[in-house]
Amino acid sequence: MDFSSLTNFPPWGRQSSAARRPQFWYCRRHPLASTRRQFRDLAQATFDLTDTLELSAGARYTYEKRKQDIASVVPSIQAQLTANLPDQRKFHNLSPEATLTWRPSSALTIFGSYKTGYKSGGFQVGMLDAGPALRGPFDNSFDEETVTGGELGLKTALLDRSLMINMAVYRYAYEDLQLSSFEAQSASTTIANVTGSVVRGVELDFNYKPYQIRGLAITGAVAFNESFYKDFLGDCYTGQTIAEGCSAADTDSNGRFDKQDLTGRTLPRAPKWASSLGFTYEKPLMNDFLLTVGSSATYTGRYSYMQQLQPESFQDGVTKIDAFVSFGPANGSWEIGFLGRNLTEEYQPTSGAGVPLTGNPQLTGTSRPGGKPDVFGSTNRGREYWIRFTVRPDLLLN
Repeated sequence: MDFSSLTNFPPWGRQSSAARRPQFWYCRRHPLASTRRQFRDLAQATFDLTDTLELSAGARYTYEKRKQDIASVVPSIQAQLTANLPDQRKFHNLSPEATLTWRPSSALTIFGSYKTGYKSGGFQVGMLDAGPALRGPFDNSFDEETVTGGELGLKTALLDRSLMINMAVYRYAYEDLQLSSFEAQSASTTIANVTGSVVRGVELDFNYKPYQIRGLAITGAVAFNESFYKDFLGDCYTGQTIAEGCSAADTDSNGRFDKQDLTGRTLPRAPKWASSLGFTYEKPLMNDFLLTVGSSATYTGRYSYMQQLQPESFQDGVTKIDAFVSFGPANGSWEIGFLGRNLTEEYQPTSGAGVPLTGNPQLTGTSRPGGKPDVFGSTNRGREYWIRFTVRPDLLLN
């Protein structure tokens, strides 16, 4: 797991998270803006315990203050929102880490690491309905997220260093994991804190360059990942019936259920299996030119792209294939390449939600079916063909 930024952990297994949107909360044309001040400091040291044993330890301290500014063209409404909503929240955290590395030989490295991470809280900025804040005191903030865990792994070189293998097993426990959800009827996005969740699994990758075939490199990777809620009552999706699991937290004024027990269920966007296999082959030609060909296949397993795990949001596993061929001088001063991406033309949404203004929320938490909204998702790009020409002036002039 990449801990280069300990304050920005992906909330769905070990996948990378998308860039965050600017934070603005619109309340029936009465916007609130969220701003922040942040201070971070990192201390780290490495100790050589023996000739083959190394200890690296450090800690990151984070202090952050988030403030929301309320503005309205209606003075009375601005006064109500200012009085009923929190003005600011302060967050601070100390995240230590340590890694013990053993190198018994130049061809083998074994390591164990303890890691912690942190992501500050903030204010709900995607809500559309200002009603609760106009009726009385209302807290529209969410808490910080923390993660604690570690991994054990090894890196080794075999077959006279022609085969490189990396393997790691890991387990991380999240507290107050931040998950966003989109409600179709009100077209609003909110962030909820999950009481507890666990991410664990094993990864293996290799790089093989056989001496018998010069210029050939074969790479591959496989990962098994389990990401699940330890204890979480999540919102029901619109139209979810009692038989479909919307049978917890009877807090609706009409006596309907509004929560589902997601304990033990898989986190969104966290496939259990992922793998890849590919090759590149470089063939020297006369006059110091180089022809390179390659291809790769990647498999991503089944997952749901909605936090509420609506059945229609589950996507089957897909395999995508890329290929390329390139030609140019061996010194790399210029290169022309022909690329094909997603040649199998497979589509797999990475995010999505219910279509706004579809479905019937009055049927949520009842025994009557027929209230589910339509769903949409943002997918990867389809089949693509590219021609790429690269020039490196520093090498071209040599």
